[in-house]
Amino acid sequence: MTLTEVKSSVEQAARTLSQLPLGPGEKPMGVRSSWPGFSQAADSLQDQYKKLKYIPKPEDIDKMNLIFDALICLSASDRVLIWSRACRIPWRRLQMRFGWSRAHAHRRHQIALLRLADILDK
Repeated sequence: MTLTEVKSSVEQAARTLSQLPLGPGEKPMGVRSSWPGFSQAADSLQDQYKKLKYIPKPEDIDKMNLIFDALICLSASDRVLIWSRACRIPWRRLQMRFGWSRAHAHRRHQIALLRLADILDK
């Protein structure tokens, strides 16, 4: 696999995981407030900007599980770096978390993707 294929596979896995339904014990508690309900006048405007819902297919979930199995073989910092970038965490936040420069973080990301590609090819 090339680096772009590995990167897109990990991003697809992150997207699939974010769209899976939550279990009964994983849902947040409902909003409890004494404020009365209200209706917004611009309902039609909100409908225009709704995100299209992505429904994961079974083969997407299988690919996601393969990515997770391969990520386990990497070091903890490589896993965090790859998954953070797949979830589109900005480089600046990763620089602050790891204490690296932008160039060093990018180089480490590329090396981690190469390692992941080697694991996925086996």
